[in-house]
Amino acid sequence: MSHHEHHYPDPIPSDGYEKLDAHPWAIVKFLAWLFVACGLILVGMWLLLAAYKKMPLPETTSARHPMAEERQVPGGPRLEAMRGVHKAVYGELVSQDGGPWFETQTWQAWKRRWDENLSTYGWIDPSARIVRVPIERAMELKLAEGFPVAPKPGN
Repeated sequence: MSHHEHHYPDPIPSDGYEKLDAHPWAIVKFLAWLFVACGLILVGMWLLLAAYKKMPLPETTSARHPMAEERQVPGGPRLEAMRGVHKAVYGELVSQDGGPWFETQTWQAWKRRWDENLSTYGWIDPSARIVRVPIERAMELKLAEGFPVAPKPGN
């Protein structure tokens, strides 16, 4: 087995920081070219805009593409609406002219379902024997059962 010597350069004396990482002149040149490029782009955009402003407007008598003649633009959206006064979930006025009926009805239905789920008994999953308990009763049962407590350090 042969022994090869590795020759490494002597360490460069330092003032406590690396002096060879960044070359300031390269950074200055990069920033100068960046400003020149941005200036050229801005001037080019300004000239292009000036050229567009000088272009004549298209004539309305120009021939249209055959497909454009047959194209039918669909009508506006047909939203669910109901005339009359609408109130939001908590009774505030939504609209008097048949405004966002769908939102009002949806929120009212959700509120009714939430109130029912929070105040009645019922099956959630009969096969797994999971039931729904009114929220007040569930809180009483949990308080009577107690909450898990983490052991104190050192015990």
